[in-house]
Amino acid sequence: MIDKVPLLNKIIDKRKVKGDEGRPFRKIINDYVLEISKNTYITVFEVKSGIDISNIYRYFAKYKDFKGLDYQLYSTKEKTLLIVKNKAKKVKEYENKINLVLELSEINLKRITVDEYKEILCNILNIKDKKLSEVNKKTKSSKYCRYKINHINKNNSLYRILKIYQLPNEIDLEKIQKLTGVAISIKFVYLNEGEKENVYKSIIDNLKSQKDKNDYGYKKIYPYRFKERFKLAKKNQKNNTDIIGIEIKFLIKADSEVGLDNKTKDIKEIAEFSKQRYIVKTMTHEHKKELFCSVLPINYKSDYTPAFYEKNKIRFFQNINVGNTIIKKKIFGEKLKNILENIKKPIDATFETIDLDLDEIKKPKKIIPIKKLYENGVIKLENNSYSQIVKFKNINYILEREEDKKNILEIYQSFINTIDDEINIQLYIKNRDINKKKLENDLYLKSKTGFEKYIKEYNLNLKQKLEEVAEQTSETGYYFVINVRANSIGEASKKIKQTFENSIVSNFTRFNSKVKRLSAVETEKLIYDSINNPSKTDRFLKSLDCQKNISDRLLASSYSIKKDHIQQGRNFEQVIYVQKYANKLSDTFLNDIIKLPFTFESSIHISNLKANKAITKVQNKIVSMESDKLQKQERSDNDYIPFDLKKQLDEGYYILDKLQYKDQKLFTLSFYITITASSEDEMKVNREIIKTIFSKHMCNFEILKFRQKEGLISSLPFGIDKLKEDKAFLTENVKYLHPFNSQNVYHSDGIFYGLSNSNQILSVNRKKYQNPSAFFLGVPGSGKSFTAKMEMISVFFKTDDDIIIIDPEREYGALVEALGGEVIKLSTSTDNYINPMKLNSEGYTEQNISTKIEFLITFLEKLTGEKLRASSKSIVDRVLRKIYEKFKLKDEEPVLKDFYNELLLQDEEVSKSIALDLEIYIKGSLDIFAQKSNVSSNNRIVCYDIKDLKDQLKTPALTAILDSIWDTFSKNRAIGKYTWLYIDEIYLLFKNESSSEWLFETWKRIRKYLGVITGITQNISDLLQSHTSSTMLSNSEFKLILNQAAEDRQILVEFLGISESQKSSITNAQSGTGLLIAEENVVPFSNRVNPSEIPELFDLINTSYGG
Repeated sequence: MIDKVPLLNKIIDKRKVKGDEGRPFRKIINDYVLEISKNTYITVFEVKSGIDISNIYRYFAKYKDFKGLDYQLYSTKEKTLLIVKNKAKKVKEYENKINLVLELSEINLKRITVDEYKEILCNILNIKDKKLSEVNKKTKSSKYCRYKINHINKNNSLYRILKIYQLPNEIDLEKIQKLTGVAISIKFVYLNEGEKENVYKSIIDNLKSQKDKNDYGYKKIYPYRFKERFKLAKKNQKNNTDIIGIEIKFLIKADSEVGLDNKTKDIKEIAEFSKQRYIVKTMTHEHKKELFCSVLPINYKSDYTPAFYEKNKIRFFQNINVGNTIIKKKIFGEKLKNILENIKKPIDATFETIDLDLDEIKKPKKIIPIKKLYENGVIKLENNSYSQIVKFKNINYILEREEDKKNILEIYQSFINTIDDEINIQLYIKNRDINKKKLENDLYLKSKTGFEKYIKEYNLNLKQKLEEVAEQTSETGYYFVINVRANSIGEASKKIKQTFENSIVSNFTRFNSKVKRLSAVETEKLIYDSINNPSKTDRFLKSLDCQKNISDRLLASSYSIKKDHIQQGRNFEQVIYVQKYANKLSDTFLNDIIKLPFTFESSIHISNLKANKAITKVQNKIVSMESDKLQKQERSDNDYIPFDLKKQLDEGYYILDKLQYKDQKLFTLSFYITITASSEDEMKVNREIIKTIFSKHMCNFEILKFRQKEGLISSLPFGIDKLKEDKAFLTENVKYLHPFNSQNVYHSDGIFYGLSNSNQILSVNRKKYQNPSAFFLGVPGSGKSFTAKMEMISVFFKTDDDIIIIDPEREYGALVEALGGEVIKLSTSTDNYINPMKLNSEGYTEQNISTKIEFLITFLEKLTGEKLRASSKSIVDRVLRKIYEKFKLKDEEPVLKDFYNELLLQDEEVSKSIALDLEIYIKGSLDIFAQKSNVSSNNRIVCYDIKDLKDQLKTPALTAILDSIWDTFSKNRAIGKYTWLYIDEIYLLFKNESSSEWLFETWKRIRKYLGVITGITQNISDLLQSHTSSTMLSNSEFKLILNQAAEDRQILVEFLGISESQKSSITNAQSGTGLLIAEENVVPFSNRVNPSEIPELFDLINTSYGG
């Protein structure tokens, strides 16, 4: 591609405006026509219908029949103009052409008057006097328009002009069009038949003469470019393909240079990450009067890039000048020839040695060797093998006891040994850095009026925690890729399933590592993220919408492959491979690499050699070494054997013994690491860090020079090893290259819970889990209430969710009031009332009334402490329905007193007996349920304080509160809002059957109602006394376990299956430390604070720092 072909522009120049430089307007002809130079006219239209600016080239087809006219599209966020220009001897001739355009155009165009046009133009230029003479004056005079190196200063506004260089064959300008203060100028022109023929003839003649004049022939210099252009021109001449000239520029308007720079950066980033990457440059040193006019909606002078245009598709000329500038002087040509001949031989020899095809490297899609991706997630590769990616969970290894570590290694060895010799396994580990700025943005609380002191202290505490970790931390993904040879997808799927179930699942479940095969969408997303390292998570989804071919979808930006690295977009990548391993591998080797705080991918390809082939290979090697040994002894007087040879022989016999008698297998193993950085310097620094780790473990790596593409393919999760830089290992050595270190949980949109024992950030979004409900367990003083309050603060400031607390010990009131919430104290000595008869927000519907009656029957039983007989329930049901029917007409809220009075009116003696049982709660001292509700649960944070309730009222009060809470869940669900419910001393609710049943049902269904429940209690033994509560505990995917009593620790080990080393984290643990269990992850953590550094916040949430 080129910016211009001089020859073509010369032909188009015959129609260019040659008027006074910088003075675009000559005179007004009529209400719709302007003359911009002698016999050259423009008319301006507003485009009323939508333009397909996602591929603007398709739009040009609508004007294919109007050749000889010059067009300019001037598009902003607000409107789009079309400016049509033509040279004509008479105005009438020009107007006839314009009328034809209007008549035949497929676009809804509105011709705008000169007065309307003047107003548009003067608004762009900040000219108050709406005259075209002012435009001429103020674009020419330096007094009004100051032209700088890279911008223009005019009437207190700054302008900058950008141009697209090397236009791609497709271009998407939709995102740029949406930017405020940015205008897009697109000029295009169709060459008429005579101009086209001149271009074809000139190009072909020029190429032929260029070849003839070149002493050493065009084939020796730029053969692809000359040859391709010649063929392209001949083919299109034969097909009579249209030739079109295109120019695309951007005009940025801002109040300051910073504003210009920011918008320039936005445009360049959009260009960088577009489907087909293109280059946008600032017109430096070119901001002159003529350039300024050329980008305004005037259709002033243009600098076209030529292209063939056929069937709505663009194909640009090759990037080479038509003039033979290389050999204008014979002396220079001869010198160049000698230089080329001198460097040609060694280069050719090097390329032949490494079998490097430079043309192939230029094709970025070759990086993706995928033929097809099936719905079940299986990939068909270009070598006709099949692969599937399996994700597995990391497990705790580093901090385990030696006995437990040994057990894990034995299981991993068992997995390696079960790999069939027809199966290739790739261990793929993806590490992505999270820099400190992003961590702060993810975890810090945002400012909120009225709460500045609490937010400041919370963020200060968090800042100190972040300073305890490395400057950067990272997210790590763990995967296996199963690669098989097969004749069909059915056969491949069967082999993959067998390997998955018999090798991976059967072994990994033994150490509680969860495994799953990725679906097609998950596979595509992982590969996309691995190739492109996107900074925004939504870029993958947008790529799916934009393109159809899988290679196009997976490659977001172009690759430039260098000698020892790859430049992809703005990133630099370098692939290295392990060239030498230590004689005895350490079980921490891979772990030391995985925990590095920068972005990289590591891949270990493991292939099992057939037993007979492996034994034969080792035996042949031993025979060869024995022969060398004899030769050395014969040459030596004292039967001397070199130490290295003796050592290799011993190793050979050792391996042979293991293969024949010790149930060991021989594997080939190749290890690749792809380092990703934002600059070459950063890439070198990261490589030196890896080098330090390798030196520590007595290993060496090498950079893959001239083989970066093959290395990249080998390191990506395709299951292909293109380089085979492998070494032979016994199973007992391969097991030390296991991926396990320590578990951690980091959700970028999560809540901070502390630091793990491996000094990593613990951030969890409980809403992501299938069952987000949780238990906080700990003895008094362990910090469970403190931890719950810190979570409440995060939920309050980081979300718009509602928070409800049931507080039996009056521990949360101060926090709720400080956050502007409502504390509802329920007791016989307060004026707060809850009306159990109040219907929920659904009103007087039949279903709602039936549900409420069912609740009230249970409530009456709790209130009176007696079970109602069937006959009594019938009476209660009849009376309640009558009351609700009566109050429905009044549109009022009934209370228990109305129920009591209606019971007295009934004929049955049972009715009067029930009324007598209720009398103390209606007229007596326990009448808190006999009044209309005067408490509001509409506040974002509500606390039910039940500490002062008498024992006989606690159970019915809890029943009424839970009913009210369920109404809140229902209302919030309808508007898509989450509700967090905290129940302190939750064991109280398990003491009676109804509240226990309510909790159990709610625990199962709450996710559907956008609810997140947390039960807080002291002893696990309290929970395990009933089947209901123990089931709830086991089904909760989030558990926070703090210091435990001795008997409870042993129960936890048995019930939750935690290890002995994990048990130590809850044995005599300090306040704020313990175990965090999230899904399958079990993470020892600490979240201690220094009270003196956060005094206001500490006083608010402290309960003697614990409990």
